Amino acid sequence: MNKIAIYIDSEYNGSGGSQYTKALLNALIGLSTNNISLTVIYTRKGWDNHLNKIKNIKSIFFRNNSYLKRIYQILISLGCLLIAKIIAHKYDPIVEYIENNNYDLVIFPSADTLACLVNSKVVGTIHDLMHRYEKRFKESGSIFKYHYRDNYYQHLLLSSAAVLVDSNLGKRQVIESYSKIRANIFILPYIAPDYIYSKIIDNSYTSIISDCCRKFLFYPAVFWPHKNHINLIKAILILKERGQLIDLYLGGKKQYEYKKLHKFVNENGLEEQVKFLGYISYADMIYLYKNAFAMVMPTYFGPTNIPPIEAVMLNCPLIISNNYGMNEQCEDAAIYFNPNSSLEIAIAIELLLTNNELRNNLLRNGIKIKEKFSQKRFETDIDNILQKLI
Repeated sequence: MNKIAIYIDSEYNGSGGSQYTKALLNALIGLSTNNISLTVIYTRKGWDNHLNKIKNIKSIFFRNNSYLKRIYQILISLGCLLIAKIIAHKYDPIVEYIENNNYDLVIFPSADTLACLVNSKVVGTIHDLMHRYEKRFKESGSIFKYHYRDNYYQHLLLSSAAVLVDSNLGKRQVIESYSKIRANIFILPYIAPDYIYSKIIDNSYTSIISDCCRKFLFYPAVFWPHKNHINLIKAILILKERGQLIDLYLGGKKQYEYKKLHKFVNENGLEEQVKFLGYISYADMIYLYKNAFAMVMPTYFGPTNIPPIEAVMLNCPLIISNNYGMNEQCEDAAIYFNPNSSLEIAIAIELLLTNNELRNNLLRNGIKIKEKFSQKRFETDIDNILQKLI
């Protein structure tokens, strides 16, 4: 019996990181009967309800120590990994627990600092290297974040047994960014989160939609600068000036650049078209995807993203940024545009508005690629990776 542990230090919420962790956990649970003994080590109580429903696995909770984690991050950013390891092995109960249990593999689905500090056989994850490729954005390119992430990934690639990446492009970026790599690099593309298979539909947004006879676009994203809401809103303004009226529904907590965007909307008379919906429940997400004319995603980050997968699985056409690995992910199921150009975004939207056959083609092409976003495919890939490592 092979002993495998998965370490979860992310919140149980609707973020991309949480969805990926849940997909990875579900895949391991599905394989746990195949000569695998699975232990879940977690630090966030939000996972309790989910884990309590799962049989035949062992789960152990450790209280999250943000102070100790911060010390690790500072030391790693300064290049002092050895000191961080000494502190971890002397004072961190999680590290002590992992080392004492002699796991065959310990899987870290996020950029978890402990992945570089334990001596066990580690499978780490590199979701993206945007701290290198998109330094202009403060959320990825601050001096501290850059040095921490860069040193962390460098150590991870040297010390771990394997590293998971999201795409062929993600693998190429890792190889071109770091010259010393000992870890095996496995491509494990993102899949659809399990909530989209729910049959419960909340009609709380029905009144918003029915009050307007116009079609609407949907973009669910936190209001970070790199999500590029501003160019999308400018595209709506361009379309309005051309006589093409379409609404835009923006999902996400009202923080970061929200006030700036809301001010722009009001100053340009778009308040009747651009709706800030705030937090959206899973049931409402399903409703909005299924009723949207298209999902528009002008993000600058990649290589790939989860919202396009959600849209494909719920039969919502895609109009998305051509940055990084988006073409690899969505193939012929999307219209692509340069995210730097609000005019190009407007033209892409207008193209879909005026060509119904094109929209039908996108939907047909989306159906063709659904299988690669399935949990079954994900489990098969995980199984193949484990067979090579154990």
